[in-house]
Amino acid sequence: SAEVAPAMRAGWQSEELRIEDLDRTSTSLVLAGRTGSGKSTLSRLWRHNSAVEGRSVVVCHVEAYIANRLDRLVADAVGDLVGRDLPRVVGRQTLADPSTTLVLDGVSEVPPLLRDGLAEELRTHLAGGHGARVVLVGRDETVCASGYPISVATGRLFPQAFSRQQRTELTAKVLSRPADTEGAPASDAATTPAQPGEHRAPDGPGEMLATEYATALAQVEHALGDAAGNPMLLRLALELVADGVPFTDRASVYGGSVARMAARTNAGDVRVASAMLGVVFARLLDQGKRYANPLEWERLFTEAAALMHEHGIAAEVAQIREAVARSGLVNAIVTGIGSTMLKGPIHDSFADYFAARAHADGLVQLPD
Repeated sequence: SAEVAPAMRAGWQSEELRIEDLDRTSTSLVLAGRTGSGKSTLSRLWRHNSAVEGRSVVVCHVEAYIANRLDRLVADAVGDLVGRDLPRVVGRQTLADPSTTLVLDGVSEVPPLLRDGLAEELRTHLAGGHGARVVLVGRDETVCASGYPISVATGRLFPQAFSRQQRTELTAKVLSRPADTEGAPASDAATTPAQPGEHRAPDGPGEMLATEYATALAQVEHALGDAAGNPMLLRLALELVADGVPFTDRASVYGGSVARMAARTNAGDVRVASAMLGVVFARLLDQGKRYANPLEWERLFTEAAALMHEHGIAAEVAQIREAVARSGLVNAIVTGIGSTMLKGPIHDSFADYFAARAHADGLVQLPD
């Protein structure tokens, strides 16, 4: 697996927590951290590891939540795993199962009205104290915690930035080389310290690999600065290194990643598509969200094309739509097997990047 899971800092103890520790706690939890810090990765790996050990963790995306339909959201999440369209009764049974952990991802990234409806349903669900344990995940710790009733005690978890060891491990994984060279015969050069002023070439495959990793990681750390411990940004930058794509800072990491995704899927030049997506996501962010239903998405997309024309940029909606679909920059959030209800970015931070570009280019203005 190419996954390297972040460790977590717990609000109730000084020692770090690992994924395997999460099943040993029974309290309701809030998992909060900045974008790309590994919250969704932790949720996904927790679900996988628990399934291997015969425990049930269900991960739901709150963007797909419909007021008073928490059971529908849960049924869809279970159905997505088993590849079947399941009735709401499955969701109700899952919610009533005390051995199940329900992870609600993206709680602080949806509009307040939707959060209020979810909080009301959770209040009813948690009142008995006998159903599934709930874990709320999002960027904002306070907003996530407000989804619980005042009477419910919650533990706070925060993904930790990657340590040097984890950065090195991820570098090895992304560059598709064995990370562990232990057991390889050590050369004299590897065991004999260099003399002051002596510059010695790497000797032996183990040392050459270590040098390659260190060089790649140093390049990434220089470009990302204090964000080098961010798992998602670190992975994006390392993938650019692996493909030989140049970058100098965080914005160019996103820009290079967009171009790389487009090139790998033969999506063509996505510069105009990126500008249009910037307009679309800027409009959505003004509403406090990063996703839209199909009708709203098409309306915003068409309006973005008209804005391009106003700026003298030719934008054929059909061609741009195909380029976006090919590139994978926009995901379909599915509620029910085969029923696409919402469209959103491949990751929240890409919506922020596109919107920031649109603002920087003067295509849209910041709201009052």
